[in-house]
Amino acid sequence: MKLKQYLKENSKYDNDDWVLVQNGKVVKYFKNPKNNKAPDKFTQSKDQEMMRISHAKKNGIKIDESIINEEIIRRIYFAHPQMYYNTKWETKCIQMIMKKWPDHQVVNPNQHDRFDRVIKKSGFQIFYQMVKLCEFGTFMPLQDGRWSGGVFKEALMTKKQGKDVWEVNPWKGSIKPMKISGVKPIAKDDPYYKQFSWDEDEVK
Repeated sequence: MKLKQYLKENSKYDNDDWVLVQNGKVVKYFKNPKNNKAPDKFTQSKDQEMMRISHAKKNGIKIDESIINEEIIRRIYFAHPQMYYNTKWETKCIQMIMKKWPDHQVVNPNQHDRFDRVIKKSGFQIFYQMVKLCEFGTFMPLQDGRWSGGVFKEALMTKKQGKDVWEVNPWKGSIKPMKISGVKPIAKDDPYYKQFSWDEDEVK
C-alpha cells in the first residue's frame, strides 16, 4: 500500500472553508478561521484566487478531496523495531494509540509501499519525511524496556521537529511521555537480538 493512499481517508470539510484556486483547480485548502476572513498566510499570484468552497462549487470547480485530506487529517507517527512488525505486539500498540487518540490516524512505517527497497535507497530520510506529516510521535521500546537504536533515532528526529514524543508499551499496557535525556539505546550486537532470526542489518 502506498503511503499517500494509506494516509487518505474520507474528508470532512465545511462549505465555509476556503480553497486557493489556480487555473480552475483547487491547489490548497484552508480551514475557515475564527474571524471568518480569508486566510492570508500564503503567497497569492495573479492567476490564483481565494474563495469559499461553496462559491467554488457554484462555479463548477471540482473539490479535490485528496488536497483537503493532506491539510486536515490529524496523524500520529508510530515507530517500532522491525522485529515486532506484523506481530500481536504491533497490533496491540496500534489499538492502544487509537483508543487514546481516536480522532487521529496512525502512520505506520510497516505499511509503507515497498518498505525495504525505500529504506535501502533513502535511509532514515524517509522516516523524517513521514514524521513531518504527523502531529506527534509514539515509540515502542523493546520488551525489556530498552530502546533500539533506530526507534530512538526516530524519537530524536521527532523531538527536533518540536513535536511531542510518547512511549507506548504493549507489555505494560501503558502510554506515557517518552524520556529522551540520558537514555542510551542498545547496540546492534547486543545479546538481546540473538533471540530473533534477523540479520543485524535488518535490525532497526
